[in-house]
Amino acid sequence: MTDESLKTRRGWRSIVLETPLTGKLIIYVELAYLLIVFFLVNSLGAPYAAIYVLDVLNLFALIAALGKIKRTFSAVRYRAVLVLFAVFCIFLVLGDLINLVSPMLMIWGMRNTFRFFTFFVSCVVLLDLRDVDRIMGMFTIFQVVNLFVSLFQFFALGLRQDTLGGIFGSAAGCNGYSNVFFCILLTYYSLQCLAGKKPMRYFVFIAISTLALAAMAELKFFFFEFPIIVLVAALLYVNKVRAVVVALLAVGALFVGLQIFASVFPDAYETVINFDKAFSYSSNGMAAYELSRFGAFGEINGLIFHDDLPKILLGVGFGGAESSSNIAMFNSAFSQVWGYLNYRWFSHQMWYIETGVVGFALFVGLFAAHAFYSGGLMKVHPGCRILLQFVVLFTLVTIVNLWYNCTIRVEAAYMTFFVLSISCIVAKDDAGVPREAEQISEL
Repeated sequence: MTDESLKTRRGWRSIVLETPLTGKLIIYVELAYLLIVFFLVNSLGAPYAAIYVLDVLNLFALIAALGKIKRTFSAVRYRAVLVLFAVFCIFLVLGDLINLVSPMLMIWGMRNTFRFFTFFVSCVVLLDLRDVDRIMGMFTIFQVVNLFVSLFQFFALGLRQDTLGGIFGSAAGCNGYSNVFFCILLTYYSLQCLAGKKPMRYFVFIAISTLALAAMAELKFFFFEFPIIVLVAALLYVNKVRAVVVALLAVGALFVGLQIFASVFPDAYETVINFDKAFSYSSNGMAAYELSRFGAFGEINGLIFHDDLPKILLGVGFGGAESSSNIAMFNSAFSQVWGYLNYRWFSHQMWYIETGVVGFALFVGLFAAHAFYSGGLMKVHPGCRILLQFVVLFTLVTIVNLWYNCTIRVEAAYMTFFVLSISCIVAKDDAGVPREAEQISEL
């Protein structure tokens, strides 16, 4: 086959962003579909079952990756994290056996949690560094769309607060997806612009658009995340003039965002700028949440566990507190009694109830171990330092967000685990594992 005929053949297969019609295309489609499916369901009337297409795509991606998983993870030297993950899984099984959790609830719990870990595996195996840049570019284009959709929802439809989600729809809680999306974009472009890899206009657009939309959606926590992310990123490049420029631009964008916030939600604005009110808001149980964010563990110990040490250590079992609004068999007896506490709205509460102190510590430990792994790669792969900094910083944001919402347990986690996979993709590319596109082109 000549070079020209090979180019023609590959041209027919190239559908999106010059990506061959291979397993990696499923990842692109899955992430793009994630960014529109909730708008289709909430705003355009598509059936709720459309969301489960993500599960199907996730399964197809895993099947495409199966033959190369062992070789890939051997090459990236991820053993320490995998050992911790194995310990975590063994603990979950033992906890379920001790608590006699129903097999159906175990299956539902596995689906709700481990689908994102399998997506992580698929991303590591199927993607390469070129795909990371393309996908982040795709996210940026979607943020442009998100800005216009959100403005229309706000001014034309009158949507506010939890129902203002832009491309993520208008159902209650949609701004949790927005928060993850905003943090990814802000972390990525803060580091890229500080390092001089992207023009400063990208940072300006992301900073202003995310803060403006966060203000209109009353996404209070993002106004705490924003300065922390930018400050940490700037400290990594403190010896560069760009750090001062980014800091000044961030202050200006934050001022604009706060002014919008103050004009739309003056009471919520007072909570954001007043530390005592912000701490009280997060520490006290409220009618909407019942269990507080920061004091939930103590409240759970007294109210639910009755200070029983085995329950505090092991919880009620993985899957033992699950529920489903659509499938009755996945509703646990526990959720029928304690569901009014809305513990499923917050990841730390759900994990603590189901797996206790030990399980929650292991779960957080997985993310911490991944952050250490990613940080360790910086010395080995200095050419990819920016991407590795991106992973480390966003992993820390993810850990903090366990106390803020439940986005690590819902479909928003696909975005999170894509970012986490980047460090392993860096290690894989430098280890010389053949790219999928190269393998196909040789056929």
